[in-house]
Amino acid sequence: MKLKSSILLLFFGLLSIGATAQITLTADDIPDFGEVYANAVDTLLTSVDVGPASADAQTWSFLNFDADEVFTNTVVMPSETPAADLFPTATFAFEGSNELYSFAEVTSDALFAAGGSAPGPDGTIFTVAFENQQQLLPLPATYGAVFEDEFSYRLEIDGGTFGADSVRLIGGGTVEAEVDAFGEITVPAGTFEVLRQRSVITTADSIYVKIFGSFILIDVIENTTVSYEWWGADGVGTVCSVDFDVDGNPISATYLAAINPSDQPPVADFSAELLSDGQVQFTDASTNMPLSWSWDFGDGNAGTEQNPLHTYSAPGTYTVCLTATNLGGSDISCQEVVVILPPTASFTFEDQGEGTLVFTDASANNPTEWFWDFSDGNSSTLQNPTHTYTANNTYNVCLTAMNSAGSDISCTEISVVVVSADGFATVAFANAFPSPAADWLRIDFGAWQGRPVTLNAFGVNGQQIFSRDLKQTPASFEVDVTEWAAGMYYLRIQGEGQVQTLPVTVR
Repeated sequence: MKLKSSILLLFFGLLSIGATAQITLTADDIPDFGEVYANAVDTLLTSVDVGPASADAQTWSFLNFDADEVFTNTVVMPSETPAADLFPTATFAFEGSNELYSFAEVTSDALFAAGGSAPGPDGTIFTVAFENQQQLLPLPATYGAVFEDEFSYRLEIDGGTFGADSVRLIGGGTVEAEVDAFGEITVPAGTFEVLRQRSVITTADSIYVKIFGSFILIDVIENTTVSYEWWGADGVGTVCSVDFDVDGNPISATYLAAINPSDQPPVADFSAELLSDGQVQFTDASTNMPLSWSWDFGDGNAGTEQNPLHTYSAPGTYTVCLTATNLGGSDISCQEVVVILPPTASFTFEDQGEGTLVFTDASANNPTEWFWDFSDGNSSTLQNPTHTYTANNTYNVCLTAMNSAGSDISCTEISVVVVSADGFATVAFANAFPSPAADWLRIDFGAWQGRPVTLNAFGVNGQQIFSRDLKQTPASFEVDVTEWAAGMYYLRIQGEGQVQTLPVTVR
C-alpha cells in the first residue's frame, strides 16, 4: 500500500518570505481543525508540463485539468476518529467525504504519513498503521532540501473473498525526494506561493493467502512512480500533485478545487465576451462555489474548464449551457450567444459591353457594409453596384466588406474596352465560341444573318486588330486567331443602327 501525500492531502501553513522568494515550511505550521478542503482528481491526462528544476522562481497554471472525481477532506483530531487507538502519535487526521481516513505525524524534522483506511475487495473498510512511517516532507522544508526514506506496513484481512482462510498484505517501499523548484501556482482554488518537491517512490506489495494453516505467496506487485507535489503557503498544504510512470507518461493529477466549499448546490451563471476571429471568452459567474464545470458550446463541442476560451468556425446564434456542480448538487444555465466572424471579401462581375460592368458581392460571413473602389476615381457603397467606365484601361477594382467583427478587402484587375457606338441601339443577336480560343474563333450571327454589318476586333488597349465588312452576313463566320496574342478581346458587330459587343479570350 502506497500512501501518497496527494491522497493524504496534508495541509500546512507556510511562512512566506516574498512574492518571488522561496517559502519555508516549519514544524509549527499545522492545519486548523475544522478546515475543509475540496480536491479533484484527473485520471485522463495526455500531457502535463511541470517545468524544470530551477533555483529561479517559476509560475505554473493548472486550470485545464478535468475533474473525474471530487471529494473533501476535513481536518479532525485523531482522537475523534474510529481508529484513534492505532495512531497514538498522530498530530492530525483527515476525514474524507468517501468515509476514508488518513493520519499524519509532525516531528521537529519531518512530516510523516502514519497510515490510513482503504476499502478491501468486498468493500469493507480496513485501516492500517505503517510499521515504518512514510516520510512526505523534510522540516523545515525549503528549496534544495533532500531526503531518502523507507516505509512498510502489514495488514491481515479475512480471505473468504479469495477462497482462503485469510489474506496477508506485506508492503513497503523507498522514497527519494528533493525540493527542486519554487514559485507561484494557479489552480481552481486560487493562486498560491509554493515549494515543489520531486519524489521517486518505489513500492513492492506482497500478497499471501492462508490455506490449511500456512501462508503462501501468490503475487508481488512492484511499482515506481515519479511524483511532483506543490506545497502551498498560507495554510493550504498540498495544492497539486501530478504522478508519472517511469517512462514519463502522466498517470493522474490531484489538485485543490476549493477551501471550505459550500454545502449548497451552485446557482449556475456565466458571461460571454466576443473577441476576434470567432473566439468567445466564457467566464463562470456561478455562486455557492462549484467544484466542476461542464460546458456545451452549442456547436458540437464541450469543455470542462472554469473559464474557457472557445473558437467558433462559423457565424451564427449558439445556445451555450453551463452545468456547475459541487458536493451539494448541480445547476444549469443557458444563454444564446451571437457569433460574428469578420467577412472574407469576394466578388464577381459581368461585362455588359460599352464599358458597363455589373458587380456582385460574394463575400462570406455576412458583411453589413461595402465599399467599392472602381480605380477610376469613382466608388460606391452599394452591395451590388453597376458602374460604367469611359476609357479603355485595366482597372484594379477593390471591394472592402465590413461588419462589426472586422473587415476584409479583395481586389481584381479588370480590362475594360469602351467602344463608341453613339446613336446605335445595343442588341444581343450573336454568339462567339470557343472562349478561350486557340486557333479559330467562330461567330454565329443569329438575327444579324443576311444584313450588311461591320465586324471589328479590339484589344484591351482599344487597338483595332481585325476588321471586315460583310455585305450579306452569313449564318456563321470563322476568324483565324493563331497570330493573336493571348489575352482578352472585344468583337463589335455594327450595322443598320444597331451594335453588339462580345468579349472573347484567346490563349
